[in-house]
Amino acid sequence: FDTTDIHKLTASWFFGKNPEDITDDERHVGKTGRHAGAYGEGKHRLMLDTNASAVKFGINIKLSEKDAAKCLDIFHKMTPKIRGVFQNDVREIVHKQRILWNPYGRMRQFFGVVKDTEAYAQIPQSTVPDLLGKAGLAMRAAYPMLRFVMDMHDAFVWKIREDKIDWISKITKQFMEVPIDFKYCSLPRGTLVIPTEAKVGYRLSDLKK
Repeated sequence: FDTTDIHKLTASWFFGKNPEDITDDERHVGKTGRHAGAYGEGKHRLMLDTNASAVKFGINIKLSEKDAAKCLDIFHKMTPKIRGVFQNDVREIVHKQRILWNPYGRMRQFFGVVKDTEAYAQIPQSTVPDLLGKAGLAMRAAYPMLRFVMDMHDAFVWKIREDKIDWISKITKQFMEVPIDFKYCSLPRGTLVIPTEAKVGYRLSDLKK
C-alpha cells in the first residue's frame, strides 16, 4: 500500500478495512475526518462538513453525528501527538506571541479572542498554497508555453495537449515535491515533502487519476 495517501490510511481506521480496499467515497470521510481532528473541530462540525461536501461533489455517503464522534475518537487514538504536541505547541505560541509564521515566512498576527480551530489551521493551510504558488510560477518561467487555467488552493489546473500528459505530470511532481524547510517556522520540524498526484480529463468534473 502506498502510505503517501494519508486519507486512505485514515479512512481505513474509520471503516476497519485495508487501505487498498478503501473506496473514493470512504476516502472522502478519511480526508474530512483528518482535517477536523487536526484542526480541533467537533463531531457536529465534522458531520456538517462531510455531508455538505459530499452533496457538492456528488459523493454517495452520509455521516451521522454519532459516526462523526466515533471517527474523531479513532483519529485521536491513532494520532495522539496531534493533540498532545501539535495543538499544545500552537496554543502556547499564540497565547504568548499572538503570531504564527509558516515555513515560507508568511506571518499571521492574531487579535482579540483567538479560536483554536483558526490557530491550528494557520500553518498547514497557508503552507500548501504558498508551495503551490512558488511551483506554479517556477513552472511558467521554465516552460512559457504552459497554459494555466486556475488555482484551487491545493491544486492547479493546466490546459495541455493529450500527447503532453505524461510530460506535464512528471514536471509537476518535479516542481511540487521539493523539501520544505521548517527551520524558521513557528513550529520547527526539519524538512517535509508533500506528495502530489495528477488527474486528467476533458472537464473538471471528469478528472481521473
